Amino acid sequence: MNKLKNKIVFLFFIFIFLFSTVCLATDETTNNITSEEITTQSTEENVVETEVTNVEENAVEDEATNVDSEEQSEDQASSSEEEILYSDYNVAGQDFTLDKLVDGNSLAIGNNINVTGQINGDLFIIANSVTIDSDAVIYQNLYVLANEVTINGIANNVYSMSNTFTLGPTAAIYRSVYVMANSAYLYGYINRDAFISAGSLNIPETTSMLIAGNLSYTSNSEISISEGIVGGDITYTPAQSPTIQDTILKYLTRFVALIIFVLLTLLFLIRIIPKSIDRANYNLMSRPFITSGIGILGFVLIPVISILLMTLTVTMPVACTILVIYGILIAFSFTMFAIALSKGICNKFKLEKTWQLIIFSLVSAVVMYALTLIPTVGIFIKLFFNVVGLGIILVSIFNKKSEKEKKEDK
Repeated sequence: MNKLKNKIVFLFFIFIFLFSTVCLATDETTNNITSEEITTQSTEENVVETEVTNVEENAVEDEATNVDSEEQSEDQASSSEEEILYSDYNVAGQDFTLDKLVDGNSLAIGNNINVTGQINGDLFIIANSVTIDSDAVIYQNLYVLANEVTINGIANNVYSMSNTFTLGPTAAIYRSVYVMANSAYLYGYINRDAFISAGSLNIPETTSMLIAGNLSYTSNSEISISEGIVGGDITYTPAQSPTIQDTILKYLTRFVALIIFVLLTLLFLIRIIPKSIDRANYNLMSRPFITSGIGILGFVLIPVISILLMTLTVTMPVACTILVIYGILIAFSFTMFAIALSKGICNKFKLEKTWQLIIFSLVSAVVMYALTLIPTVGIFIKLFFNVVGLGIILVSIFNKKSEKEKKEDK
């Protein structure tokens, strides 16, 4: 039992150490008409007038030809500059500008993203900082998940979740705005309704109408809005701080949900794939470092690979499938850690009854959950359980022999 404790404690501090250090130009053709020295020695004025007329007519024809060639060159240049993508467009990177004309939907993932192009469909953005330039047009819906969002262009509907949201003075939203933010600033025009949930809402004092429809907002305090800014009704809902009863109910609900989830998972494994419990125990107790390493790699690399696959339209379904599977594995990782730990305890004390494994699994899950509630370090403890639990699942999938099965093979 002491060896088991030492392994887990040592593995936990290694995990904390690893994660604490991370996160056209057209050439002008000029016809130079040299002034010919017209001899005045001849007294025939009709000949002179005929020559001058011919020179003027040729010059006019040359100028008309040059104008036509310049217009054709400018048309070719403008058509080459406007690159139209007749399909969905997906892009991922660090810092970039989305300046395409996309006749379809678009997905952009990155750190700092600046949108200056035209999207004829929906635009989905996940980034740290997002700026919709004043020249940008999104004809359908704009969905944004970011830390900072600034909109100066045109969009149909806006759905945003961010820390800071700014609707600039040059922005125009054809329909409605749905915003969840810590701070929201509304300086642009909204043709219909605005639904805002923010810690603080800022609307300038102006005589111009900014919201043609209704304004419904939730914030820490009610703000004063000048008459004429909102064309419809204004509805304010104060942000409610959770009471002690709400907090207790929240944690109690999570506790009951955890117990039910662990119990159902364990009963499923016992009934359908009982050997998976032995494999999970073996991977945690006998190979903790390999299992943790696989868990760390899987936790980091799977999302990265999925994001890279999203840059290609062909591999987009594959990326979405991988992310769904990844989410399911993360959801079961905490429970698998508790089950594997409980199986090790039962083996240590030679407890072979099913109900004993169930009891220890539930107790382990409750203790683990209590540890995650510790202030400051609780998030690292939870991350440790999830990452190692993910490693247990991944290694168990690709290595289907437990310690007991290996001894039988020998």
